[in-house]
Amino acid sequence: MGEKVSSKFDKLIGKDLEQVDLLIVMGSTLQISPVSGIKTQLPPHVPTLLFNNERLARHDFVVEVIGDCDATVREISRELGWGLLSSEN
Repeated sequence: MGEKVSSKFDKLIGKDLEQVDLLIVMGSTLQISPVSGIKTQLPPHVPTLLFNNERLARHDFVVEVIGDCDATVREISRELGWGLLSSEN
């Protein structure tokens, strides 16, 4: 928290924003810069999905799944038949 991100981030973010077709945010308050600004830089057609313990008041997402991220991902993986390993297996 608060440490500088790699210079690689600055080099790649522009290219990534040109190619992105979905943004998934998991377990974040989106308060730490520069990552906090990614959502506001997205092209308007890009759908956004939030997996988090709470809603993020300053951000709107197309889909918000509020609850335990690990449990949610395990359930989605199970439904898709992906068989992810977890500490519960």
